[in-house]
Amino acid sequence: MSATSGPHHRKEYTVIGDVVNVAFRIEALNKELGSKLLISERVRQQAGLDGAGELVPMAIRGRSAPVQLFRLA
Repeated sequence: MSATSGPHHRKEYTVIGDVVNVAFRIEALNKELGSKLLISERVRQQAGLDGAGELVPMAIRGRSAPVQLFRLA
């Protein structure tokens, strides 16, 4: 019995789309802002974190209006 290996056994998954692009850009803003955790208004609402975090409106490439972000850490 031999072990099988090689690229034909690897699976790679890729996520694409507007939501992924915005999430990537929000994550990248942590370095610019010196923060550790930024979330969007939608994530804040879905997580039940109303009232949590410091509001940081930011322009994000690909968006015509600033995105309401919240710094949690």
